[in-house]
Amino acid sequence: MRNRILAFGIHVALSAFLAASAMAVVYFIWYPSPLAEAVGVGKIFLLLIAIDVVIGPFLTFIVFRSNKKSLKLDLACILILQMGAFSYGFHAIAISRPAWIVFSVDRFDVGQANELEGRFLKIASPEFRSIPWSGPRWVASLIPSDREKRNQLILESTTGGADLAQRPDLYVPMEQVTPEVIMKSRPLSELLQLNDSEAYAIALEKWPEANAWLPLVAKNKAMAVLMKKELGKPLAIVNLKPWR
Repeated sequence: MRNRILAFGIHVALSAFLAASAMAVVYFIWYPSPLAEAVGVGKIFLLLIAIDVVIGPFLTFIVFRSNKKSLKLDLACILILQMGAFSYGFHAIAISRPAWIVFSVDRFDVGQANELEGRFLKIASPEFRSIPWSGPRWVASLIPSDREKRNQLILESTTGGADLAQRPDLYVPMEQVTPEVIMKSRPLSELLQLNDSEAYAIALEKWPEANAWLPLVAKNKAMAVLMKKELGKPLAIVNLKPWR
């Protein structure tokens, strides 16, 4: 029993280290708060942790017998199954990471890596052809000036295809649309009316320089982007409702 508990403890410790490393990458680099909630990665990650930290060590506890002839094979099978499940889940999280926070028309959208089609990446400007791994970046997307291309974009977006946020070929640096961002930015008084005053105060406490905001649209939950209006500069994403 002592050896079984020791084996279980070692497996838990190693699994916990792997889980903590994955958590650091997911929540501090790829899905910085509150983007994790905005795109709904929490359930997938919790399942990943359950498989890694709970099921693997539990199976080790069940099969471990010091004098068991097939012990090495059993432990190897558990490790392969555990790492296979972990790799599959971690890969799913990685490929759907938020790559770009895209300003378009009058709001921001989350452009997730798996939504960016290769055909548009190939013809994008050089700085937008590579999907970033170091965390989401701010960018803007312009509606095509060509009528035919504009109609094609509208047709695709209304039939479930790529919209402005998923079109890296239409991306430009945020600085290029500063006048539009300034014009579309909304007063903070509107954001206060849409949210609980306490939640609003907590969200704004860290960003005293914020004096405007814009909506953020994401797969799981819409939020708000705090702005410094006179610069057309996004400051932070906060977990506040952008509409009722």
